[in-house]
Amino acid sequence: MTPTSAVPPHVVDQIVTRAGRPDFDRWADQVIRCGHCAHPVRLRGQVEHRTATGRQVTYSTDGEPDRVLLIRCGNRRAAVCPSCSYEYAGDMWQLLYAGAAGGRKGVPESIRSHPLVFATLTAPGFGPVHTTRADRTGPARCRPTLGKPKLCPHGRPTWCTAIHAEDDPRLGQPLCPDCYDYPAHVA
Repeated sequence: MTPTSAVPPHVVDQIVTRAGRPDFDRWADQVIRCGHCAHPVRLRGQVEHRTATGRQVTYSTDGEPDRVLLIRCGNRRAAVCPSCSYEYAGDMWQLLYAGAAGGRKGVPESIRSHPLVFATLTAPGFGPVHTTRADRTGPARCRPTLGKPKLCPHGRPTWCTAIHAEDDPRLGQPLCPDCYDYPAHVA
């Protein structure tokens, strides 16, 4: 647990303000429901159903604390979100176990007698991201310049001279968000 003296005063003020709000219990329910996610996605809007007699709003975030509904960020990296990373690891274990041993998740136990292959597939690149590297001497720069340094079409560096730690939240993040092919990444 973090000692109170290590918490910045502005954060203490935010905690006291939040705890004193009349919607604190609902906010706490949302935080619990999204697994204490470090960076929850904040959804705003409403759910509508169209019926023969017209539109019916069945849910709106207007009544929620801060007028938003919190959901997990879903990031798999523990350095970014320990909670979502832990849930992802558990989900993957369940899927792998069910696929290898059967008897779970609707997979028959007879699967145990089938041959098993773990193949590692490399996905296509969607653009340069921050990474960790190592050479003979140990940790190396993220994306060193090769020859004359170049800027991307948006004027951002195509290199990074940092030596990132394993828990650096920049790992996996694009060097230039405008160059990164997010639509292909999602697909």
